[in-house]
Amino acid sequence: MSGPSPSIDRGIARRRFDRAAKTYESASRLEAEVAARMLERLDYVKIAPRRILDAASGPPRPALGKRYRRAEIVALDFSLQMLRPRGFDFFRKQPLSICADLERLPIAPGAIDFVWCNMALHWLSDPLPAFKEF
Repeated sequence: MSGPSPSIDRGIARRRFDRAAKTYESASRLEAEVAARMLERLDYVKIAPRRILDAASGPPRPALGKRYRRAEIVALDFSLQMLRPRGFDFFRKQPLSICADLERLPIAPGAIDFVWCNMALHWLSDPLPAFKEF
C-alpha cells in the first residue's frame, strides 16, 4: 500500500479555478457526463427536496433546477469566479450562490434536504470533513 497523498494547496487550486472559470463549462466534458449519469439515477430516488446544496457547483448549470422545479438550489463553490453567471435568463430561477469551502459550510444544520456533489471530493486532501458537513 502506498503512503498518504500529498496535501492539495487550496489557495493554488482556487486561483486555477478562478482563471479557468470562463471556459470551464465547455472544457469539463467528463464532469458533464458524470452529472448526466448521476441525474439518470435520481429516477430511482423518490424525494421532493425543498432546498438542494450543489456542493462545489462550478459554473451555474440548470439540470438540478429543471429536475426539481420547486426546490431552491444553493450553488456553493470555493472559487468566486466559478459562481458568476455566464448569461442571464429571465425565465429561469438563478441559484443562490455561496462562495465557501466544503469543509466549513456556512449553512445551518437541517437547512438542506439534498446534497449534490459532482466530481469535487478528489480536490480535498481528506474528504471526511466535507462528509461530516454534508
